[in-house]
Amino acid sequence: MRHDGAEEAVVVWLCSPGASYITGQAITVDGGYTAM
Repeated sequence: MRHDGAEEAVVVWLCSPGASYITGQAITVDGGYTAM
């Protein structure tokens, strides 16, 4: 299910210090379509 603001929340999190350990990842942000 799509959640309003999900894409923006991922971008904000990736720019935060909490995501500093992530390198070389492909993160799919498609509103849940890959889960269907």
